[in-house]
Amino acid sequence: SGFGTLAVSGSSGALRGSGSVLAPVSNVSGTVAPGNSIGTLTVASYTQGVAGLLDVEVTSGASDVLAVTGNAQIAGTVRFLQFGAAPAAGQTSTFLTTGGTLSGRFSAVQDLLPGALFPVLAYGSNSVSLTIANFCSFASGPVETQVCATLDSNTVQSDPDMASALSGLQGLD
Repeated sequence: SGFGTLAVSGSSGALRGSGSVLAPVSNVSGTVAPGNSIGTLTVASYTQGVAGLLDVEVTSGASDVLAVTGNAQIAGTVRFLQFGAAPAAGQTSTFLTTGGTLSGRFSAVQDLLPGALFPVLAYGSNSVSLTIANFCSFASGPVETQVCATLDSNTVQSDPDMASALSGLQGLD
């Protein structure tokens, strides 16, 4: 029920949208993207393999949610990207919930949030939450503070020549 898209090609595919899937979902090497640009997708159970991807959009004050009524077993990648207004540093939201147990952890976190913002995950017994952090908050002294402010500026963020450098910085632990 609800509104969404299911596209399957070979052994991989994509499940996107809001509503409910009244069956187990096994994401071996595809993409699951809950929400219709901020929304909730409810599934009976969820298994994500090492080649699977969970796409989560984040906006100011909210994020997509994958709500699992049963158990969830996770691995693979979770990717965060902005939808609409940029999230704020310090913002927290729960993007995966279970009515049963949660086992495993995401082996990779892909950061597509704007500027100096990056995701920090917290795992509970039946949920995974996201807190938005800002790498500029760790800058100290006149050099680090100025460099971080420059890297976080709209001019640098919108420069296509800086995309790979910024992506590398955001990928640092």
